[in-house]
Amino acid sequence: FFKIMIHGLDNYLVDAPFSLIISIILLFGIINLGIFFQKIILNKIGINNNTDYYYYSPISGTYLLILLLYPLLIFGLSNLLFFKLISIILLFLGILLILKYYKYFTKNFIYIKKYLLNNLIICLGFFALFLFAASPITHSDSLGYHALGAIDILNSGSFNFDILPFSLKLTGPGEIIIALGFALGAEQLGALIQFSSLMALMPLFTKIKIEKNLKSFFIYIILFTPITIFLVSSPKPQLMSAIATLLIFAYLFQNFNKKKSNLFIATSIIIIILTINVLIKFSFIISSSILWLILIYRSFFVKNFLQVISITIISFIIFVFPLFILKHINFDTNILQFFISPLPLNIYGYDMLQNLVSPNYASIFSLFVPESLGHISTIYGPSLLLIFFIKIQSVKKNKIFFSAVLIFFIIHYNIGSNLNRFFYEGYIWFIYLISNNNFKNNILFKFLFKYLKLQTILLLIIASSLGSQLFVGSLTQNMHDKVMKHNANGYILNKWVNTIIPDDDVAITFSRSVSLNTFKAYFSDFTWYVDFNDERSKIYADFLKSKKVKWIIFYGKKLNTKPFEKCIGEERVFEKNVGRKVGRNPFNKFYKYHGWIYEFKYDLLPDCLVR
Repeated sequence: FFKIMIHGLDNYLVDAPFSLIISIILLFGIINLGIFFQKIILNKIGINNNTDYYYYSPISGTYLLILLLYPLLIFGLSNLLFFKLISIILLFLGILLILKYYKYFTKNFIYIKKYLLNNLIICLGFFALFLFAASPITHSDSLGYHALGAIDILNSGSFNFDILPFSLKLTGPGEIIIALGFALGAEQLGALIQFSSLMALMPLFTKIKIEKNLKSFFIYIILFTPITIFLVSSPKPQLMSAIATLLIFAYLFQNFNKKKSNLFIATSIIIIILTINVLIKFSFIISSSILWLILIYRSFFVKNFLQVISITIISFIIFVFPLFILKHINFDTNILQFFISPLPLNIYGYDMLQNLVSPNYASIFSLFVPESLGHISTIYGPSLLLIFFIKIQSVKKNKIFFSAVLIFFIIHYNIGSNLNRFFYEGYIWFIYLISNNNFKNNILFKFLFKYLKLQTILLLIIASSLGSQLFVGSLTQNMHDKVMKHNANGYILNKWVNTIIPDDDVAITFSRSVSLNTFKAYFSDFTWYVDFNDERSKIYADFLKSKKVKWIIFYGKKLNTKPFEKCIGEERVFEKNVGRKVGRNPFNKFYKYHGWIYEFKYDLLPDCLVR
C-alpha cells in the first residue's frame, strides 16, 4: 500500500471541539458494533438481557475491532487510508445509534430522569470520570509512546520492528483504537474507550444478591479508587483490559457451569480475550494465566478440558505465533525470551530496560497511603482492609477464587512491575469477590464503611474539579493550547522545536514527548541503557547513521551534551526559558528550562560516541 508519512500529534487532530465530537461519535460507533456482536453471539452464553448489551458493548466492540485489525497489522496490510475508511464506517454506525438513543431518550425521559436521581452519586461519578477521559492527551506515557505507537501504525501500516525507539516495543494492539481516532482527527477516543469500559460494573454488581446500598457501595469503591481516576485520564490501553478480566473472573465465578451446551462459545471468547490482553500489554500475562488456570479447573467439572486446550492452541497459532515469527526474524528473539518480556532481550541494551520496568518490589504500605502528595494517584486506599471483615466460612466456600487473588498479588509483587497500577486486575477481582460474600457487621466494619463513603464524596469533588480543569481544553482550540501548556510536559518545548526543524528531517531529542514532534524524532533514552565503549552498542550508532540524523535537541537548566559531545556541530538555536516542566498533579513541583538545537554529525558515527 502507498504510505503517507505524517509525524506530530497536532498534524492528526482537528480543532476543538470537533475532535471531542468526532471521538464521542466514534465511541458510539464502537458501542453499536458491540451491540450487534452481542446480539448474535453473547446471548448464547447467558447474557441475553437487552439492557446488558449497552453496558458491555464498548468492551465487546473494541475487542472485535482489535480481533479484525490486528492480523492486518502483523502482516503490514494496512495504511492511513484504510484506517480512515474503518473510522468513517464507525462514524456512520455511531450516528445511527445516537439517532436511536435520541428517540429512546425523548420517549422515556421521565423514567430516565427518575433512574438518574436514584443513582445520583454513581451518575455524578461517571460524569466526573468522563471529564478526564474527554480531555486532551496530557499524560506523559501517552505522549511518550502510546500516541507515538498509534501514529507509527498509521504511518507504517504495521507494528514497529526497528531497533529504535525502545518505547515502541511496549506498544501493541491496544494502540489500534487510538490510531482509529487519530485517523479522523479524534484525540479523545482512546481515553473514552477506557472510560466506557467502566459501564460494565453496573450490571455486574447490581445483579449480586446483596442489599441495594451495598451494590452501589462496591461500584463507588472501584470508580473512586485513585488509580481508576489515573487510568481513565489516559488513552493508555490498560483499564479496558482489566475490566475485561473482571468480567471473565465474574463469569467463571457465577455462570460457567450453568449452560453446558454453550461452553464452546464461552470458552472461545474467554481465551481470545485473554490472548489479546497479553498482546495489548505484556503484564496481563499474569492475570490471563491465572484466569486460564481457573478455566482449566472448571473444565474438569463440565468435561470440556480438551476443548479448552484445543482452543488455546488455535488461539496461540493465530494470534501469538505470527508475532513471535516477526520478532525472531527482526530481532532473532527465541521462544523463551518471547514469553519473558515484550522486549528483544537478546539485543544489547534491552536487558537494561527490562531491569527498569521489572520489579524493585513495590511497597505494600504505598498501596494504602501515598509516599508523597505527588503519588496520591497511585494508591488503592483502605478498601483493601475489607478482607479482614469477611466471614471465614465465605473464604472457605470460595477458596479457589480467593486463592487466585492472593496468587495474583504474590506473583506481581515478586516478578511483575513495581508500579502500583499493575496490581489493578487483582484489586477489582478482590472487590467483586468480597461483594459476593458475607461481612462481619461489627463496629469496625461500620466505621470503615462510613469512611469509604466519605472518601467517595471527597474524591468525587476532587475528580470533578481536576477533570473540569482539563476538560475545558476540549471545548475551544485556545483552551486546548492553554491546557496542554500547563499540563503536558514537553508541549511548549516541542512547539518551539517544530518551528525550526523541517518536517522531512530526523533528530535525536532529550524530550520524552516525541509524539508531539512534526518530524521523525528518536528519544535519547537508549543512552541510559547502553555503554558506547561496548562493541555491542554499534548497532544503535549504525541505525542512527542510516537514518541520517541531522539535529539533536537538548533542554534543561544547564546544557549537558553527553554522550553526544563529539557528535554535535554548530549550535543552531538557543532559547532561554523556552519551556517549563509541568504535569497534571498539582502537588508536584515544576521549573523552567532552556532549549538548545545543535547540528548532528551523523557521518562521524559510531566513533564519536566512544568515550
